Amino acid sequence: MNKKQTEFNKMKKLLLISVLATALTGCGDPAGDAKSVAVQFCDNIAEANFKMKDIANPDVINAFQGLHKMNMDMYKHNISNKINCSVTNVEEVNTEKSYKVSYENMNTVLVNFDEDSDSFKVQRQYQMTSNLF
Repeated sequence: MNKKQTEFNKMKKLLLISVLATALTGCGDPAGDAKSVAVQFCDNIAEANFKMKDIANPDVINAFQGLHKMNMDMYKHNISNKINCSVTNVEEVNTEKSYKVSYENMNTVLVNFDEDSDSFKVQRQYQMTSNLF
């Protein structure tokens, strides 16, 4: 084989590997992906890191950010110091693109697959499920 054919064969293999890797990316565990986003969201809430529009609906972020702005000491005492982001349950809602994720002691959240960003996002929280206060 000459040098051009060898390089061409390497390129074909690389292209095939790239196509397979891309195809396998879509074969993940949707419930696991939703859980991972929910944990990341919860961790950010505990740290008062509200720059997470890539993983959560702005309304959900704004609710916690409003609490933080209203009284930072209360937020630190009641949320940052007490929050436990351990997931206790992941429940499929309607389709495999929507999950209700429950934590040890934080509001349960609804995590939906967002077609625009091609990833899961926290869409809303269910009130009165937390024992933080």
